[in-house]
Amino acid sequence: MSKATAHFTSLGSVGEVGASAHLIEINGLSILLDSGLHPKKEGKASLPAFEHLRRAPDAVVITHAHHDHCASLPYLLKMFPATTPYATPATTAILERMLSNSVSVMERIKAERGVEDYPLYSRDDVTHAVKRLYGGVPFGREFSIRPGNDVTVCLSPAGHVLGAACVRISS
Repeated sequence: MSKATAHFTSLGSVGEVGASAHLIEINGLSILLDSGLHPKKEGKASLPAFEHLRRAPDAVVITHAHHDHCASLPYLLKMFPATTPYATPATTAILERMLSNSVSVMERIKAERGVEDYPLYSRDDVTHAVKRLYGGVPFGREFSIRPGNDVTVCLSPAGHVLGAACVRISS
């Protein structure tokens, strides 16, 4: 068995809260951990640095349904429609409402302040993201992103908010 080589790239949330998105590349897979928006920035400036993605992530694992960890998911899936998002059942239950509310807030900010980039995505994009979401990942069950690849992911309770998960990636 050869040793796995992993590469880590942070696309946001370095040294601050906001726009959490961290790319793990291991054994030919790319897994994005979270896809958030920065709560104190507006428009495209609030996004993670998705321009640094060399290709579509194979998966995105949403750790929990806070704005800074999941609110750019519909935008990411517009860029990379084949990417599969994963989350716990509780996170999934919260996500659609939170993302729909984000569209409303962005529409209001555009009307009040004229932020040209807003909204970053539509309610249809939210619906698409929620339909793409594999939201039945229970705590403690290992799963594979791609059949035939030895990389597995396992979510454990984080205790942060309802459904929040720690992520273990193994090879």
